[in-house]
Amino acid sequence: MLRLVLATGVALLVAVSAAAAAGPPLHGTFTTVIRNATTDQLDGAWQIALLSNGRYTIERNGTVLIRGRDTETTTTISFGHETGPAACTGALGAATYRWSLRAGLLRLATVREGCLGRHVVLTTHPLKKVG
Repeated sequence: MLRLVLATGVALLVAVSAAAAAGPPLHGTFTTVIRNATTDQLDGAWQIALLSNGRYTIERNGTVLIRGRDTETTTTISFGHETGPAACTGALGAATYRWSLRAGLLRLATVREGCLGRHVVLTTHPLKKVG
């Protein structure tokens, strides 16, 4: 009986730990600077805010250019439903990236993307977590 109770307790602890680790790890603000891009519109200081309510904003030099919704898993993040002057819409609107976050640096690798500007901003350099 003691073995059953102990085994159940260990299994429950592992399940709770896994659920906590699978939580929304990407919430926060991330920044990068792009220089010498193929177009001047991509040069500048970029800030990506991933909010806890499943929304995000992307700013360039302090001006919000994109608002949208994101969906996160423990390995991917998907972007879409964008609005704003630099929004990717229509067939280009949805994107998915694999992510890794180590030592405060977020690295995104393209799974599916049709929007060149968003791709450049999200993948040119690691994004540094600042908040």
